Amino acid sequence: MRQLMETAAVWLAARPEDVCRRAAAAMRCERPARPIAPVASTTASRDLATLVADPQGELMQAFVAATPAFAWREPPQKDAGNYLVGRSAGNVIIGPEGAFPAEDLRFGAFMISPETVYPLHAHAAEELYIVIGGSGRWWIDDAPYSPRQPGDVVHIPSWTPHAIRTDAEPVLTLWVWMGDVSFESYRFEPAGFDARGIPI
Repeated sequence: MRQLMETAAVWLAARPEDVCRRAAAAMRCERPARPIAPVASTTASRDLATLVADPQGELMQAFVAATPAFAWREPPQKDAGNYLVGRSAGNVIIGPEGAFPAEDLRFGAFMISPETVYPLHAHAAEELYIVIGGSGRWWIDDAPYSPRQPGDVVHIPSWTPHAIRTDAEPVLTLWVWMGDVSFESYRFEPAGFDARGIPI
């Protein structure tokens, strides 16, 4: 997992966006590791099989090398109103509960299954998604869904409503939260969207 962290930090530091360089600097802080028991995800194993069989790019290769140590978490029904149950999985590598403790930063991997909507939501943390496999479409604030491919960075400012949709393939990302990384601020924003996350 440390190699994935370091590879992602170097990759972000080379980007032109200030937010990417800030994330890289935060990730490079020295942190002692603590043991975290690996937890498998049937959703991730099922939907990422093709992507991990032929990993493309340095971030994807570092992800594949780190996967045996991941403590995956799949959302319980109450967290996502059925939208993401059995349709997504994520983990925290850096963060309050991560293998590398931090109170103001979270970093990990997150995947969404094909033909899935992650409904409109917002949170206090500033967020980055780095797409490393598959593809998805992001709705940010009032902008329509925009497709994102491997190598793209998606920046979500604090409290900005956003949603994600996938089509025929899954999307695999690395994600970073900075600032107030408590999940207590996380909320769904249903107004203006139908049950599938499509704007009304």
